[in-house]
Amino acid sequence: MPDIIIPLAEQSGLMDKLSAEVLQQAFRQVSEWMATGLKTRVAINMAPCNFKDLNLPELIDVKIGQYGLGPDQVTLEVTETTLMQELIKSLDILTRLRMKQIKLSIDDFGTGYSSLQQLHRIPFSEMKIDKSFVIRATSDKEALAIVKMTILLGHELGMKVVAEGIENRETWDLLSDLGCDVAQGYFIAKPMPGGQLPEWVRNHLQ
Repeated sequence: MPDIIIPLAEQSGLMDKLSAEVLQQAFRQVSEWMATGLKTRVAINMAPCNFKDLNLPELIDVKIGQYGLGPDQVTLEVTETTLMQELIKSLDILTRLRMKQIKLSIDDFGTGYSSLQQLHRIPFSEMKIDKSFVIRATSDKEALAIVKMTILLGHELGMKVVAEGIENRETWDLLSDLGCDVAQGYFIAKPMPGGQLPEWVRNHLQ
């Protein structure tokens, strides 16, 4: 699982290589989906060490072109912890990524201590509501209030809002009624190998 692999990679000094491989595989997979007629986008979690490299925007731009993708098909997910570790350099890199039309998502929104400040300073295009709030939204008034206000805030700032942790129809219906834009969770589908996605789409969405 990621919570085992990622700390090991960080401790071993291999996080840069692991991140590069993840980007490569993600772009290759989207390109293969496009070859089957399925045009979609991919969201990729970025590690803190990725934002120490000022060449990152140019490297990603080259990879996007190499695989024949559009920048609107790529979303980079960033946590608040990532931002705070290399704040000044991160702001420079993230701003240049947005100038290249690459989408940025603030992941696990609401779990950090500087969320509103970061939303004001960084040109995010997407906000992800942490699953700890989404899972409890149907039974916990405080969690529901946080989910409602996060959706409202995201839309007021011109962002798409993604709800993580949708695991049943009740939660799906609630988030739909609240106007959330994108759902993520086991109720939609469990993780699957990339090669299985076109068939899943044909069976479920067409």
